[in-house]
Amino acid sequence: MLNRHLNVPGHSLTAMETIFGWVVLGKTKLSCQRIISNHASYNAVEFQLDKFWQLEELSETKPFTIEEIACENHFKRTYTRDSTGRFAVKFPFRDSSDELGSSRDIAVHRLQQIERQFSKNQSLSDQYHKFMDDYLKLGHMELIPENEIDVPASSSFYLPHHPVPNKNGDKFREVFDGSAKSSSGISLNDKLMVGPQLQTDLTTLLLRFRMHKIAITADIEKMYRQITLHDSDFQRIVWRNSPFEPIQDFRLTRIAYGTASAPYLAIKCLQQLALKESNIFPLASKAALKDFYVDDLMSGANSLSEALELQNQLTQMVSSAGLVLRKWASNCSELLNSIDSDMRLSNTSLNIDNDDTVKTLGILWHPASDVFYFKITPLSFEGTLTKRTLLSTIAKTFDPLGWLSPITIQYKTIMQRLWKQQLKWDERVPTDIKLEWEQLANDVQFVKDIKIPRFFLVDSDNQFHLFGFSDASEKAYTAAIYCRSVSDTGKINVQLIIDKTRVSPLKTVSLPRLELCGALLLVKLMGFTCKALNYPISQAQFYTDSTIVLSWIGSHASRWKTFVANRVAKIQTLSSATQWHHISGSANPADLATRGVSSSTLITSIWLCGPKFLHETFPFQTDSSVPALNDAVPEERYCTLQSIIVPNHLPDDNDLLHEFSSLSKLKHIISYCLRFVNNYRVAVPIHLSKDALTSVHALYLHSNRHLQSDLFGAGTVYPFMGNDPTENP
Repeated sequence: MLNRHLNVPGHSLTAMETIFGWVVLGKTKLSCQRIISNHASYNAVEFQLDKFWQLEELSETKPFTIEEIACENHFKRTYTRDSTGRFAVKFPFRDSSDELGSSRDIAVHRLQQIERQFSKNQSLSDQYHKFMDDYLKLGHMELIPENEIDVPASSSFYLPHHPVPNKNGDKFREVFDGSAKSSSGISLNDKLMVGPQLQTDLTTLLLRFRMHKIAITADIEKMYRQITLHDSDFQRIVWRNSPFEPIQDFRLTRIAYGTASAPYLAIKCLQQLALKESNIFPLASKAALKDFYVDDLMSGANSLSEALELQNQLTQMVSSAGLVLRKWASNCSELLNSIDSDMRLSNTSLNIDNDDTVKTLGILWHPASDVFYFKITPLSFEGTLTKRTLLSTIAKTFDPLGWLSPITIQYKTIMQRLWKQQLKWDERVPTDIKLEWEQLANDVQFVKDIKIPRFFLVDSDNQFHLFGFSDASEKAYTAAIYCRSVSDTGKINVQLIIDKTRVSPLKTVSLPRLELCGALLLVKLMGFTCKALNYPISQAQFYTDSTIVLSWIGSHASRWKTFVANRVAKIQTLSSATQWHHISGSANPADLATRGVSSSTLITSIWLCGPKFLHETFPFQTDSSVPALNDAVPEERYCTLQSIIVPNHLPDDNDLLHEFSSLSKLKHIISYCLRFVNNYRVAVPIHLSKDALTSVHALYLHSNRHLQSDLFGAGTVYPFMGNDPTENP
């Protein structure tokens, strides 16, 4: 404290000067007014990148956690169906809702925010008011009676809500924010169990979708809003038609999008329906369990009669639970003619990804021509190209089956270079990366000319075979799988069905090791694909242009150093050495995805249709033998061996050492001999003295040394003694 101070007239406050600056001391009145401070943290780029890498990974079946098992048991105990067959569920709370605080104030504040937004956007205001009116008219929300509004904070929760318009502004997506914090700092989603992953992953669904001769797609109309929620007080909202009207309290009576448990509850109800109705609707039950991605159906059949029966069963089964399938689409006109026109897909193409995000690159299916094609969003170079804008654009690339891997691998390597340079999110990217990105962005426009047949077989009745190819470069390694089918007339069809790429690690790794990583990725991808297509992996064939990798795989894993041994062991677990073959680098289609090519080169290359030899008849005219290696195989584990040379020398037959079976017995005999000699010399018998015993032990060691030297030579080494016995007998 310093000497200077100031008094505030009329107050008990005093300002005192300190070495750190001025401080205020004294008493003041406490304010009892509650102030709400809002802070929303949402990193859209990180969320998009997370989804991007999720598509790159191969999904694995994992056992349920303790919480997931508890969530499953809760559903079985609490779900019901009303007289119309509609499902009714309860929220699966982790423990209890006691920790929830007051949440109405934040909901009111957010309502006032969107009202200010509506004052600047009349079109959005009209759309959202119509949405809320329909919500009320359909009975999906209800006005809370005045005598039921005041309940303990832990027995209710108010969901803030707002619209998220699309890029064109003609549509929006409603969001009910279950993650908004209450006054206790706890949100509704914090207390809800998310539930296990029940649905089929999109990659598996697309693989199976390509096997049906007749494809069928549809979606369940307002799926979440067809399921009643018992705990409707935990889905309260505030709303009014005009800022000049009083705020009213409503509660949503159906599952709301934005609550943590909503996806699980909706999917679980559909699967429970399929299990209950499996005897009546066997085809529909199987499709509901395996061919739905949330509310989107992607299924099919191999004949018109089967397709008609499947469509009929699905319609009846879901309607028994109050659900409606709409937006039907198919490559079969006869099937579509049996469906009312207002229930068909109005667009000529179906967007494969149900995400509302505008994609940089997306996949669409054109039912009439039964092909997949790519939708490209033109890229703008206005303004500064930063790490954030570039990564956001890359993350919006949707290619779950890797059909464009030779192009997208170039995006991934740019992404890696940006992370390596440790740029900040809004920092300008280096000039070389900017120029490379602009070139890629201009080139990708030609991807729209690529058409990929949905049905990858010649005919549904013919067998098919799977062939895998792996390769690596200093930038990346990859695994590609092709399907080869032959018709009864000998027509051969070869199609790329899936590919996965990985950028090389930042730490320098030798090329043979990267080739091995590619081989391991291939067997994993083949296992994933075989499971999806119900194809035995033992019949699959694998190709690589690395002779070193083939040598590694052809020998026992223990022969190699740790890095190689671990990966070879995994490869040998999933495949046998006889399934692996050699292919020249120029004929290996996987090579394209490791170095990257332009769109025009991709269209005319062997990438989409596979190497030439797959289009020939069996046996293939290709050299699949492993070329001989002139030098030693890298990564071999060397062992240090110790050898002992035993001279071919037989001791003298009269040698005392060879008259007895053991040295211990010889030692006792020598002792008796010495005792006899001593007793013979004196009149009174005595025992051996200490000195005599020492002599016996010395004689024993001498005999032992003499025997070893006789058998193994004078240079015998005792590893446990660590010295030369000739120096220290």
